Amino acid sequence: MLTELTVGGLIFHIMSVEPQIPDTMAAPNVIFKVKEHNFLLGENSVREPIIGYGYDFNLIDHANGSIDFKLGAYLQDDQTFKDKGIKLAFNNFMPIMGFEVDLPINKHVAVSTTITPLMTFTGLTFKF
Repeated sequence: MLTELTVGGLIFHIMSVEPQIPDTMAAPNVIFKVKEHNFLLGENSVREPIIGYGYDFNLIDHANGSIDFKLGAYLQDDQTFKDKGIKLAFNNFMPIMGFEVDLPINKHVAVSTTITPLMTFTGLTFKF
């Protein structure tokens, strides 16, 4: 059963590759969460479709916020990156490792930010 739905979002690239990819951008992404399992549909940094999976390990769960350690990956077409002169380490496979910080607005809505070594992603999370 669906436990959370995150929509967004705002992307900030920590490792800049401007002008090929803007440092800050908005990209439509949806993350469906079933307990600790995450299913991702959306766009990557070059506006190409992505699909992925992740798993969350809860580290801190408090009324004022929570922090999860996130592991996962997504698949993408890497041709647009190649066209822009950007070489990806794993071609069309993009591993994800980082922390997700949820700051609640109320009992059912939170601002969620995933922080990885390469980028951050911020969206709105609806909890069911």
